[in-house]
Parts: sequence; C-alpha cells; structure tokens
Amino acid sequence: MENSNHYTSSMRIANFTNIQLQDENQLSFNTVVVEKIVEEVRKYADLPYIFLVSAEKSDLVSKILTTLKEMKSPCYPYAIITLDALNLGNNFTDLDILRSQSHEANRIVDQIQEYSEKRLKFHIENLHIQNQT
Repeated sequence: MENSNHYTSSMRIANFTNIQLQDENQLSFNTVVVEKIVEEVRKYADLPYIFLVSAEKSDLVSKILTTLKEMKSPCYPYAIITLDALNLGNNFTDLDILRSQSHEANRIVDQIQEYSEKRLKFHIENLHIQNQT
C-alpha cells in the first residue's frame, strides 16, 4: 500500500511576488532588508525551500541567495520559479530555475506540486539492502 503525500506541504514557499498563494507553508515578506529576510527564512529550516520570484524582486532575491549560499544554510532553495524572464547571473547554476506558465495562484501551486512530486518522491523499497552473498 502506497502512502498518499501532499507534496506541496513538503516544501516551504518563499514568496517574492504580489500573488497570494493558498498554501500553509508560504512565507511572504514585508521588508526589503536582506538580513531580516534571511533571519526569517532560517527560522523555518524544517522543509526544503522553493522561491517564487517576480522580476522586480530579482536583485533582492539574488542577494538573499548569495547570503544563504555563503553560510551553507539548509534553507538554500531547491528551485526558483520565476513569473517573468529573470537574470540571476551565473552564480546560481546549482538551482532548478523554472518559468511559471501563469500568474494565477492555483496554476502556480499546481506547478510547485508537480515539481515537488518529481523532486521529492521517494520509494520505500530503496531502503531495503539486498545482500549479494
């Protein structure tokens, strides 16, 4: 019997857009101070992160990513979903960068769920070690 998982609840979304998502694991920020945002993000290191980013916040997000990467934080995201064409330079080639197909909240959540299913799916049978002797 396979457990059913709600994959979006297995990801924390750092939302750097004006779009209101209906997700319990979403963080939105009322400041543009990098240190305060990093401090807030680091409070929630219990789940893997995905960043949702609009073009107007790309410079801020780039600074946040650099800070998290330098401190080797577990809050460094697995992926970035962009609403628009985004230029983060070549500093973040270790991230999955996905382009959102829509600016509608429901479709963005669907895209995050699809990504989570692919990235976080785990097969329990992989835990069993087959002894070759």
